[in-house]
Amino acid sequence: MLRFHDLKVDVVEKVNDNIRNHISRTILGTPGGLLYRLVDSVNKLDKIKRLIFMTLSKGTRLLGTVGFVYRLVRNGGETCNGYYIRYFSIFAPLRLKQYKSRKERKKPQRKAKEANLLKHSFIKDKVLDFFDNMPKLNKTVEEKKLKTLSYAYIEKKNLRSIDFSSIMGYETIREFITIEFSRFFPKKSKQVERVKSEEKKEILEKLNDFYENHTLFYTDNIFYKDQYFVLKKNGEIVAGVQANCVEWEVLEMPGKNGELIMRVVPKIPLISRLFQPHNFRFAAFEGIWYKKDHEKYLPALFEATCAMLNMNVGLVWFDTESPVLQDINKVGGLGLLNKVMAPHPAAIRVRFFDFSEEEKREFSKKPSYISAFDMT
Repeated sequence: MLRFHDLKVDVVEKVNDNIRNHISRTILGTPGGLLYRLVDSVNKLDKIKRLIFMTLSKGTRLLGTVGFVYRLVRNGGETCNGYYIRYFSIFAPLRLKQYKSRKERKKPQRKAKEANLLKHSFIKDKVLDFFDNMPKLNKTVEEKKLKTLSYAYIEKKNLRSIDFSSIMGYETIREFITIEFSRFFPKKSKQVERVKSEEKKEILEKLNDFYENHTLFYTDNIFYKDQYFVLKKNGEIVAGVQANCVEWEVLEMPGKNGELIMRVVPKIPLISRLFQPHNFRFAAFEGIWYKKDHEKYLPALFEATCAMLNMNVGLVWFDTESPVLQDINKVGGLGLLNKVMAPHPAAIRVRFFDFSEEEKREFSKKPSYISAFDMT
C-alpha cells in the first residue's frame, strides 16, 4: 500500500506469524487504568470468517496492526456491511518491553520515537485514504448494494485511541459497560444443557426477534465451540446464553485500591476463587435470550453454565440503555463481583458511509448489541 524510506504500510488478508506474535504480546487498556493481555486471543484468529489487516513495519520489524473484521450487521430492520476494528495495536512489542508496575513507575515513560511515526503527514494521509474508501472492500454484488459502516469499542480514558479514531472520521454514538456475574461454588442444574443441533435454528430465530430493535447485531459467533446453553421448563426453552471460555493476564488495575487488589485478593481464601490476576479465567456471555417475563431464570442459567465450564466468573457487556441490562439489574443475584466493581462506561465509535444525517440520528437512538467474542 505504501513505502516511505524504511517504513512500509501493507494491507493483507492472510494472518502470518509476525501478526500472530504481535497480537499475542499486545497489552490492552489505558495507562493508569486497567492493563491486561488477552492470553488466548490468537486462537480466535482462524475462527474469524473475513479479516483484513493493515500493518505498519519498519524494516523487518512489525510495529503495528489494525484489523477489520467484516460481517453483516442488523440495525433495526436494516442490514448493512459492518467492519469491526480490533487488534488495533501500535508498537505493542516495544510497550511490552517497557511495561512496569505502578510502583516501579516513578515518572511517566518517555514516548518512543516510533510513537510519532503515524504523525508523518504522508503516512497519515495514506492511512486516512484507506479509511475514507472502506466501502471498496465490499466484494459481492449484494454487498455493494448495502450501506457500510465501521465501528470500534474504545475506553473513554484512552485518549490516544479516541484521537486516532476522530482523525479517521469516527464518532461516539453510544456507551456500554461490563457486568460481572460470580459464584464461589457454582452448581449445575438438570434444567440447563447445551443446545441440541435440532434446536439451533429455533435459537437463531429467537435471537433475531429479541434484538430486532438493536444496532450492530449479528450471530456469527453464536454456537462458537458448541457452547450455547439453554434452560428448559417442562421441556420448553425459556432462556439461553452463549458462553466462551476466556483467559486474561491482568497487569494493572485502576484506582487507589488497584495495587492492593492485585497483591492481596489472590491470597484471600474463597475470594481468590474469583480473581487471580495472572490467570483470570471467566465465561464471556453473549446472545442472551429469555422468554417474556422469564428473566428471573437468568442467574440460574449463568450459574449452571459457569459450573459446566468450570468457571467462577462470567462477564457480559451491555449498552447502557439496553432493555436486557435493565431486566438483569431488576432481577439481581449477580454475586459479589458485581457489588464491588464500579462500572466504567466505554464508547461505541462509528463511522458511517452512505447514511443520511436522519439515518445516523435514528441509528444512535437504538441500543447496540455488544458481542463477547469481540471484547475478548
